Amino acid sequence: MLGMALLGARIGNFTVVRPLGEGAMGEVYVGRHETLQRQVAIKVLHPQLARERDLVARFIDEARLVSGLGHPGLVQVFDFGTLPDGRFYSVMELLEGTDLERLLATEVRLEPARVARLGALIADALAAAHDRGIVHRDLKPANLFLLHDASGREQIKILDFGIAKLLPTDTDATADTVRRTQAGVVLGTPLYVSPEQAQGRVDLDARSDMYSLGVVLYELLAGRPPFESHQMVDLLIKHTSEKPAPLRAVAPAVPADLAAIVMRCLEKEREARFADMRALRDALEAVRLDAARPRPALAIWTAVVLVVALAGAAFLMRGTHARPASAPAHAATTMPAPHDSAAPPAPAAAERNPYRPGDPAAVTAGAAIWTSRCARCHGAKGEGDGKETPPGLEPRSFADSRTLPGLLDLYRFEIIRRGVEQNGRFTMPSFARELDQAETWKVVTFIATLEAPGAAAASLEPREAKPAFNRPVVARGAVLYRRKCASCHGRRGRGDGPAREYLGRYPWDLTRGEFKLRSTPKGQLPTDEDLFRTISAGMGVGGMPSYARLPEHDRWALVAYVETLAPAFRRHPHASEGIQIPPRPPTTPEARERGREAFRLAGCPKCHGETGRGDGPKAAGLRDARGLPVKPTSFASPFAFIGGASPEDVYRTMMTGVGGTPMPQGSDFFDENEAWDVVAFILSLAPPRTATR
Repeated sequence: MLGMALLGARIGNFTVVRPLGEGAMGEVYVGRHETLQRQVAIKVLHPQLARERDLVARFIDEARLVSGLGHPGLVQVFDFGTLPDGRFYSVMELLEGTDLERLLATEVRLEPARVARLGALIADALAAAHDRGIVHRDLKPANLFLLHDASGREQIKILDFGIAKLLPTDTDATADTVRRTQAGVVLGTPLYVSPEQAQGRVDLDARSDMYSLGVVLYELLAGRPPFESHQMVDLLIKHTSEKPAPLRAVAPAVPADLAAIVMRCLEKEREARFADMRALRDALEAVRLDAARPRPALAIWTAVVLVVALAGAAFLMRGTHARPASAPAHAATTMPAPHDSAAPPAPAAAERNPYRPGDPAAVTAGAAIWTSRCARCHGAKGEGDGKETPPGLEPRSFADSRTLPGLLDLYRFEIIRRGVEQNGRFTMPSFARELDQAETWKVVTFIATLEAPGAAAASLEPREAKPAFNRPVVARGAVLYRRKCASCHGRRGRGDGPAREYLGRYPWDLTRGEFKLRSTPKGQLPTDEDLFRTISAGMGVGGMPSYARLPEHDRWALVAYVETLAPAFRRHPHASEGIQIPPRPPTTPEARERGREAFRLAGCPKCHGETGRGDGPKAAGLRDARGLPVKPTSFASPFAFIGGASPEDVYRTMMTGVGGTPMPQGSDFFDENEAWDVVAFILSLAPPRTATR
């Protein structure tokens, strides 16, 4: 067990206090100087590596090289030597903070001014190493340690000179040292190696570290490195021959001068990079100081623009909410809210999953990735029951989700790439730096196998008595809403949660009191049972999962809280009962044919198409109540029936219409018998799996 054998042992002038961690080459302990009472970090090489001559020599090289540098940006080494059992050790300063790799897992992107300052600190420390003829050769976020000095300012320490190369011009370099670092082997981490490293060249110089630092700065600003792949050979080829995407194309908020500095560091030909690290440091310092310099004229102009904008906004708001007395009473309620005036930017990822549903190879690969990265929180079978869930979080269960290939697949693709942020902190890490696009789609394909689309159908109707909507019930609903709904629907239910950018459109605005699944006629406020059914069923076409696995009292609590978000529920009574569903007659070929004709005469093909595939002549121009594009349902999809796929569910949805969309209520066109015939026709268009549920 790590640390047990060495606890209390003396190593030089230090006593081992406790284990700190373990790496590929050795173990790290916290030690204490007995006289000075100073704590240090003690790195001990694994005993099985003591016989590996090159590794031992590399370990000693690191200790010897770093101990002579004496720069505040480099870790101080106090001692090194050999233990009685033959293991090698080095003693260095103990650091308190975090490395940039862990920081990126929580912050994803850093502010440009902060990156410029940190980059200048790293460049300054590397300049000191390069002055001694030392090239680090493994710069990456994990080897850059962030800490704070006595005044609270951020500082950087460069770690792990374990594969550093002594240049032949260094008078201290021995023939063995030079030979160890000139074997033509690609050392370093493939995501961050320079083109000359990737080519296995032996004439590396300081500009190799400059390229690697450029990769790090690019990642800090863009949230991902310039090149990504899990195939080492592919990465090496990209570094040597592929031009990275311009930084401002990936992160438009980065100032042009800072982006130009980073892109210059990433030039393939090292002669095109900065002459040395001091030149790079000076350029980064200039950007940082320029960003911090006050601009009185700009501040005044900004204030003027702000005043004008506020005045214009006030005028527009007055024009929006005021209406003549002769205007129709419903005019104000149907006008799109300000935040709904435009759809959010469409996701940048590929629109379609390249793997067909259930693809064995994709599912197998996705399952392996899931097991290693996701199961600890979401559980092996995706039921949200992982053993390492952070306190206060409830990972989503995928077992009852109703999916629609396309939108929800893309949503999951973007979520996996970018992670999830709620209440100012990341509740799920981004995997953009670990998974390439193909691997991410494989995980999405695997997630689809975890679902049981029909599992919630039997529990859409409440089985227990509805509780009184008192304060404790509403409070419980508020907690559930924040955990499960706010990332899409927003803190106040306006459909403006941070996840909207992944969907490419706004989620439903709950403040309007309009809900898609209902047993009440379109235009009326839905019953409590309607909302219960919505929460239980989910909406495949909108990306909303089913919450049928929640206990009934929790679903009722969500209903109680959601109703507090819409003023209409407080101002007007809503229906106490929904429509009555008459007994279903036998389904016959004649009934389906009658339903086809009734479907046509009611004008349904104008939107849904003659064959019910959502491709009617009016389909492209349809808009919802907020003025945003809406696509008619294709009844040929296995996930078409968002309100449940039983004939009774389809009857209810058809007869009451879909609130907030152009779909009218079928009760205006069909009597009971005609409606059942149309249901028979619609279900005949669906795949057998859906039609028989």
